[in-house]
Amino acid sequence: TFSDFTNANHDHGDADDGGNIPSTSVTGLGWVWLATASPSGVGSVSFDSVFTSTYKRYKILFELSIADANVGFNMRLRVGGSDSSTAVYAYHGWLVTGGAASAASAAVTQTLFLLMGGGGGANTITDVSGEIMVSNPQATDETQITFNVTCRYSAPAYQSNTGGGTYNAPTSYDGFTFFPTTGNLT
Repeated sequence: TFSDFTNANHDHGDADDGGNIPSTSVTGLGWVWLATASPSGVGSVSFDSVFTSTYKRYKILFELSIADANVGFNMRLRVGGSDSSTAVYAYHGWLVTGGAASAASAAVTQTLFLLMGGGGGANTITDVSGEIMVSNPQATDETQITFNVTCRYSAPAYQSNTGGGTYNAPTSYDGFTFFPTTGNLT
């Protein structure tokens, strides 16, 4: 399930209750629910016309499964119903895998934001969840994201990746797409 919403009173992403967002309702907290989707058996899920000039920051919450082994989980920005795959994405992360030592990663001139790397070997990702804050997607300047993503592999094992990134192009975006490197969202 994907959810995309923003806080009408505090567009910096903090709810009046200290950040605890109820799972079934955002009424009374100043949050504005923008979109939801429940993909099943598809290679990607896109949200169009969710970023407007009304708000500067958007919080995206998600929980899903990916039915394939050793895949990455990715995000692209969209404008006018099309993904932007120009090589101006840059991201960094701090990855922890199954209690093993942490590792830093970074990449520039990419065609996507890598939110969670493969690295599960032959294991299938059974659950992926997290939150992403998107800042200034409508500005004709750099769009920034911060993210915290966790997944569980069928082994069982887990990975957690916390990081951020930029899309360094003078484009005003109105949406985004989530997709695994291979396989389908379930």
